[in-house]
Parts: sequence; C-alpha cells; structure tokens
Amino acid sequence: MARRQSQVMEMLCAAIEMEEKEHTFFKAAADECPNELGKEVFLAILKGESEQKEGIQKIKAAIETSGKWPDTCTLYERKQMDVREMFFGLAQKYCKTITEGASVTDALEVGIGIESAAMDFYARHLESATDSHERIFLGRMLEEERAHHGILLDMQYYYQDPGGFFMEKEHRGLDGA
Repeated sequence: MARRQSQVMEMLCAAIEMEEKEHTFFKAAADECPNELGKEVFLAILKGESEQKEGIQKIKAAIETSGKWPDTCTLYERKQMDVREMFFGLAQKYCKTITEGASVTDALEVGIGIESAAMDFYARHLESATDSHERIFLGRMLEEERAHHGILLDMQYYYQDPGGFFMEKEHRGLDGA
C-alpha cells in the first residue's frame, strides 16, 4: 500500500509540474498573441490549467494528510465549460478582424503538442489506477485536456481556413446551386 501511495504522490507531483509548464506556456502565448481571438482562447485555457493545478494541489495535500484520496473534491464537481462552443462564439465575434494564417500558428502547434502530451500522461496513469477516486480524477483530467486540445485544433483550423471552419461548424454544405 505504501508503494502504491508513493506512486500516486509521484504522479501528482508530475501532474503539478506539467500543469505549471502548461500555465507558463499559455500565459506567454496570451501575452504575445497579436489578436484578440487568440488572446481570449489562450486565456480561457490558462484559467483551466490554473484550476487544474489548484485542484491537484488540494488532492495531494489531502492524501498527504489522510493517506487516501478525498471523497469529494472541487476538481470533480466544478462545471466544465464547453470550450469548443466557446471558441465557435469567439470565432464568430472576431471573424471580421482575423486574417488567414495569422502569426499565432506556431503557438498553436506547441500548445497542441503540450495538450497531447498531457492527454497521454493522464491516459497512461488511468490505465494503472486502481482506486475509484483516482480513476475519477484521472478521467476528469483526461477529459479536460482533450477539451483544451480540441479548442486548439479548432483554432488552428479556423486560422488555416476560416470559411471551411464556419461551413463545418455551422453544418452548411454546398448545394450545387
């Protein structure tokens, strides 16, 4: 049992470190972003990363104190925003001021890679998790990282092809007329 708890603590420490790196990246991306759409998206992800880090720190502290996963945690209970819907709304708001291929694409590539690595991390630990609370935690973290990854992919698509993005997201098609 002590070995398993040690593994869990190592995983939580690694998760906190990963969330700190994500936080640092998305803060810099928001600060350096040349347009409001990108800035708002990066700030939304930054907020999510901050909440994740705070939740992980609370879980870690609870396990250090009691030796077991907490029965309740604000990380489990907080409502997850629909980031893809949020991005669609922002894209509509800023569609007149964004040009194709804006200089945000490098930050998007890095962000997509960071979120992919985070998804892999949580998925890998979920496979070996045995405690039900640990599985809930890892599943939730994986879900949130997938959402962040999805919004970045949507944003990348939008910058590459704004017309195609709106056509797909609004479920429009060409009728041949």
